[in-house]
Amino acid sequence: MENNKKSFGYLVGPLILYWLVNLVAVTAAEAVVLGGYMAETQAKKMGMDQIQQYVMDHMNELLQVINSRLVEISAFGALITLAVSAAFFLHDRKKEKLEGAVTTERASAGRYLWILLLGVGMCIALNNLMNLAGLAFYSDAYQKTSQAMYSAGFEVQILCLGILMPLSEEMIFRGVIFKRYEQGFGFKKAMLMSAMFFAVTHGNLVQIVYGFVMGLFLAYVYEKYGSLKAAACLHITMNLVSLLVTKADGFTWMFSGFWPLCISTVGAAFVSACAFVKIRDINTNETAEGSEGVGTGF
Repeated sequence: MENNKKSFGYLVGPLILYWLVNLVAVTAAEAVVLGGYMAETQAKKMGMDQIQQYVMDHMNELLQVINSRLVEISAFGALITLAVSAAFFLHDRKKEKLEGAVTTERASAGRYLWILLLGVGMCIALNNLMNLAGLAFYSDAYQKTSQAMYSAGFEVQILCLGILMPLSEEMIFRGVIFKRYEQGFGFKKAMLMSAMFFAVTHGNLVQIVYGFVMGLFLAYVYEKYGSLKAAACLHITMNLVSLLVTKADGFTWMFSGFWPLCISTVGAAFVSACAFVKIRDINTNETAEGSEGVGTGF
């Protein structure tokens, strides 16, 4: 049993399936978007050979159509993969109970305030540091992705980028991959591996660096709080803060001069550090106020 928990299939199999399902779902969504667009053009009167030629001749135009719906397409993929990841997550938790796994207490609800503060501070501090390092200017892929993501309506951004996609990612990367690696290799390797997989999934230099640092903290709060809700809360907070600050031109203001940049970055880092110390001091082996002993759960 122990060797099985260290096998490649057990550790990485769910992630490979996650990627494949996401690819199929995204491809299907892109086909629907393009089909709807082409139905409104003269392509609806063409035969198959003519449609193929039309696609070749209008490739850039069709790519722009896909980019204009990139958030919705990505959200559809996230929704489908969330169901797949949830199946793995629930199976693993059920198996733990059958094996008599040691219960881990959840921290009290009031302690989630530290996660919210950590998320706000980390989002601002990391974004400012990444911009200061100039990484965004060296990644054409990041600039194109960012432009496409922020072109969607703000309500769509909040729902898809701020809530749905973080939930889907936390279910697979922390709820499944992190927990499986932790069972086989311990917390530190699990934290590193889940953060690495999470980072490379994002596919461009800026988001890989940002995602790796973020992934380490997501695994840490999951471990400290004993609940996937902690990681999901931190991830959602960071994404929402990024969307809200961008919408309000907050990052533009922060980089408008030395003092705004200095105060916002140092202030955000200080808030993050204080919140982290509070989270570090949480003892998840103590019974949270008003709760009963339960296994590691959502």
